[in-house]
Amino acid sequence: MEQPHSSNDWQPKIVHLANQVQQIETLEDLAGLVAQVIQQYVESSPTRKAPRSKVQQIQEYIAAHYDSNELSLASVAKEFFISSGYLSMRFKQDLGINFLDYIHQYRVEQSKILLKNGDMKIQSIAKAVGYCDEAHYSKTFKKWTGMAPSQYQKSQILMQ
Repeated sequence: MEQPHSSNDWQPKIVHLANQVQQIETLEDLAGLVAQVIQQYVESSPTRKAPRSKVQQIQEYIAAHYDSNELSLASVAKEFFISSGYLSMRFKQDLGINFLDYIHQYRVEQSKILLKNGDMKIQSIAKAVGYCDEAHYSKTFKKWTGMAPSQYQKSQILMQ
């Protein structure tokens, strides 16, 4: 990672610019000089990552907390100091999916990993991915995959 520029790096440039300012006769010349200074600054500045959007931050939060059965629109909105309505609207706008469907899909994808291993019971997997109720987990899994968790698990074992 590049180190920030010290003030010593800019001293010769400032002296040069001061000399150029003294020679400026028109506003057009001044605008050109300002544009040149900005361009030099941008080119010499270390590259910075773009700040993560609120939705990206929330996706990371979900990835870290998907296993909690307390994960909800209201709890996440509260965690990020935004309204539930705003969170819901931003998710739909940015990702094209509503918040709750995103969580269900994420949990189903995580449970598929556990199901492939074949060494956990469905009830344990349901709890591991944030569902208190195995029936609700199975219904949700079937909605997103078209098969029951047990069917998916058997199909994965046969493929190995």
